[in-house]
Amino acid sequence: MSRFLLKNWPTIFLVPFFFFGTALSQIQIHSKVTPDTLAPGEKGIFFVTIRLPKEIHLNAESGLFKVEPEKNPQIQFQKPQYPAYIKTASGPIYKDSIQVAIPFQLKKGIRSGMDSLFVQVTLQKCSEDQNVCYFPETFRTGARVVIRPLSPQTGPKGISEKLAHALKKGSGLAFLIAFLAGLLTSLTPCVYPMIPITLAVIGAGASGSRWSGFFLSLVYVLGIGITFSTLGIIAAKTGSLFGSFSNHPVVIIFVSLVFFAMGLSLVGGFVVQMPGRLRAGLGKTSAKGLWGAGLTGILAGLLVSPCITPVLVVILTWVATQGSVILGFGLLFSFAMGLGVLFIVLGTFSGVLKTLPKSGAWMEAIEKGLGILLLAFSVGFFQRILSPFWAKHLWAVFLVFLGTFLGAFTSLERQSTTKQKIQKAMGVLFVLWAFFLMYSAFGERKEALSPKFQAEHFSQTNGWIRSEWVAFEEAKRTGKSILLDAYADWCAECRELEKKTWPDAEVQSLLRNFVLLKLDFSVGEDSTKALQKKYKILGMPTMIILSPNGEELGRTTGFQPPEKIISFLRTYVPYN
Repeated sequence: MSRFLLKNWPTIFLVPFFFFGTALSQIQIHSKVTPDTLAPGEKGIFFVTIRLPKEIHLNAESGLFKVEPEKNPQIQFQKPQYPAYIKTASGPIYKDSIQVAIPFQLKKGIRSGMDSLFVQVTLQKCSEDQNVCYFPETFRTGARVVIRPLSPQTGPKGISEKLAHALKKGSGLAFLIAFLAGLLTSLTPCVYPMIPITLAVIGAGASGSRWSGFFLSLVYVLGIGITFSTLGIIAAKTGSLFGSFSNHPVVIIFVSLVFFAMGLSLVGGFVVQMPGRLRAGLGKTSAKGLWGAGLTGILAGLLVSPCITPVLVVILTWVATQGSVILGFGLLFSFAMGLGVLFIVLGTFSGVLKTLPKSGAWMEAIEKGLGILLLAFSVGFFQRILSPFWAKHLWAVFLVFLGTFLGAFTSLERQSTTKQKIQKAMGVLFVLWAFFLMYSAFGERKEALSPKFQAEHFSQTNGWIRSEWVAFEEAKRTGKSILLDAYADWCAECRELEKKTWPDAEVQSLLRNFVLLKLDFSVGEDSTKALQKKYKILGMPTMIILSPNGEELGRTTGFQPPEKIISFLRTYVPYN
């Protein structure tokens, strides 16, 4: 027996280590740099993912598990961010999958080309089957990053980056860039509600010439720019949410009533006896003058608080931190003028409408049509403070009014013209549409109260959490990053995200890598104001990636189509 032991002692000694080596071979360590292409001075994240077999765990706070980046004179690493551990009777441990994030920044003097980043991973494996911990081991893993040169071709690419670059240099091009950004924003859903107002106000006030419509539109847009810029400066300097004032319930009710009264006066419903000065600024007659157009534009400027865009973020941040109020006003005014180009074109066209027919009946029909546009706008604007159930009822009332106006309940006689018959048919269709809306509103309300619908609706939202505290607890438990979606009911681009971006199949697949947190900023309560300041949210929509410890990893603003949000999310998915 002793001879056998002496002859085979190396094999017998290595038997325990053979089983340990089997477990070790199943441990996977992956590393990834996101984004994998950076320019000097830009930031990235080094992700290290460790996958453990079921029978192995790591001690979390024994000092024997750590991820340390190797020193690189051209790269500045930050403190590694470890995921939340699992609490057990013997102490905190890690199991299954561990993801460690190390933020870093390339120094400005780094050369272009390709560089490698390395980290040292020290860990102590413990076997749950044998209740034993082995000697600590250190592993080296790395990933490559492509460093692109800073040149005119690879400088600031987006319009917001160009604006930030111009502001930093003090270049007058900043005003031109802000104007172009406003021009692009005028093609987004945020300004769609302004189209009927422009057509109605300018169309009613123009004297029938193209130049008359143009000058009225120009004065109207100047009024919009004054209000828009003033609200932007106030928001930047007070730290309030851009667009929140314009969407206060009191403002919504007041503006809706004013435009509703203007619409009624245009369709000839009745004469609204408002105070003389207000009537002089907003009434039907005054809209024909430059002062009327300007005052109406100032009031309409309350409505042109578009959903936040990257360019607006740059301007508001610059004004809030270090910029001059006068220059900030000029930048916002330039943005508003770009935004108003569409309104000038529409206003000029609506002014030409009156040159087409020479008959008084035609002019009266056009005026009533423009009045109906204003009434429709007032209803659409007022619905922001209503639930979907009551919003449908409000639209139903409007459709009944429209149907009645077209003659749905007027008896036809033998001598009735074809035009009168078509009008009555359209009126009847509008009334039927109104009853259909009311019927569908009650049906949706009944269905929404059913347990089955609520369960299905929750699963379709893919588990968005509404509580900040709950989201962070879940992130610490799972080690996942948090995707914070800041939205408001009054934000048109937020609704576009809900309809077009979040339901996308590939987006939904990527969302599973995050803890999803949705914060509602529709009402300016103290709690939401605190969150807005905490996360430096300037407007809606804003999407922020946060680590489980609350550190911001990245953000994007404004409406993002599926392909852009996919690219954004992939940057923060460590290993898939």
